[in-house]
Amino acid sequence: RDPGSFKRVLSRVRSIGRSGSVAGQFTRRTGTLGQSMFKHEDDKMLFKLDNKLKWTSIKAVDETAMDLAEREGRLCPDWRDNLQSMEKEAQNVLVFYEEGKGFPGAAWARGEADFHDLATMTDDDDLAADIRVQIAKRMFDISVGIPCIGEDEQCYAVLMLYRLSPVGQKRSERPNKNWKDLRKSHSLMGLLQQGGTMAFSALRLTQEARAWRDALEEFKDTKALKEEEADVEVREGPRTLSARVIRFLKHYFSKFKSQKQQPPGGHTWEFAVITALGTFTSVLLVTGVDNLFESVYYNQNYMIIFINSMAAVGAMIFSAPTSLLVQPRNILGGHLIAILIALLLDYAVSVHNIIPMFVGQAIAPALAILVMAKLGLIHPPACACSVIYLDGYPEHKNLGWMFICAPVLIDCFMMILMGCCINNLSVERAYPLYW
Repeated sequence: RDPGSFKRVLSRVRSIGRSGSVAGQFTRRTGTLGQSMFKHEDDKMLFKLDNKLKWTSIKAVDETAMDLAEREGRLCPDWRDNLQSMEKEAQNVLVFYEEGKGFPGAAWARGEADFHDLATMTDDDDLAADIRVQIAKRMFDISVGIPCIGEDEQCYAVLMLYRLSPVGQKRSERPNKNWKDLRKSHSLMGLLQQGGTMAFSALRLTQEARAWRDALEEFKDTKALKEEEADVEVREGPRTLSARVIRFLKHYFSKFKSQKQQPPGGHTWEFAVITALGTFTSVLLVTGVDNLFESVYYNQNYMIIFINSMAAVGAMIFSAPTSLLVQPRNILGGHLIAILIALLLDYAVSVHNIIPMFVGQAIAPALAILVMAKLGLIHPPACACSVIYLDGYPEHKNLGWMFICAPVLIDCFMMILMGCCINNLSVERAYPLYW
């Protein structure tokens, strides 16, 4: 609860990496520091929470270790510029993190220390789409997100720690190269949890101090303050509708410019070969089963097993195995949602002719992605599956509700099985992230 103790925790965490670190903090507080508190039922002062994390501008940099690493040639000389770029991106009003999104959001969702290996993270990983993560990969090899949990078990902020990635050092030579084992250390996890608790206490003390200063300000000459505000309002005048439209359009078209984000480079041959091999074998399994089922008939048509969208599913599972879009629950849930919507919509399009086919082809993927996004089961190839059925061949339509089981769910299970079997052959891959 004293400010010095928080710095001591940071120094102890830094010693784990033995090569310097950077810390930053994101918070869910809303409003200004003096206006975002409310009383709980047990008369405890708490923060008013938002549904997203914003940077607090609080940071700690081990400059001594980083300067030493730069002099020894273990750190790129432009590390200060990269660090400033990370801060500049975080200060952008459009940069925030919802629960489960980005490194801070992942720690928030996990509810405990969340580790990430930046050295082996691929550019097509969902988390790597964050500009701040791409900048961090140039300097750091491991990041840790520590959720700051309050007394009511709510996550109020996330403390992010980053460790330097020495230049020219092989992965096998890194300190804590088996970084996943760090999660099994009860002493380390307890230390990180203590750091999150102290960070929450520091936030609360800062909040209460700021609220106290703001309360003192209310005893000043409020009449003079109101006159000054009225004078400013008269001089500036209300913002006209045309001015607001022009401001919006300028901001809108400015986004069409490049975000100055560096395009991802190519992968290693090992990554490319495993991706191609996995895609080939998974699609071959589905097409092979489809070929065997040509002699099986249902409603006077042979049983179809292979649908074209499975080629995209296979490519995604092996090209981005850490993507949240290709985890088993997304594949199964996304396809189930999409095909149910397509079957129901088909009654209005093909049976009763209430909706034209070209309109139905647009409604099906739109409704499917709407439900998938709401339920957190986004899987883009499933949208293609809904259109394939809606505009399908007679052998598709004749299957009716059987289309859910065969081919959709059977294909999904085969793809997930091949993803587990082939992705995990590589020491650099792990699939799935969760079930």
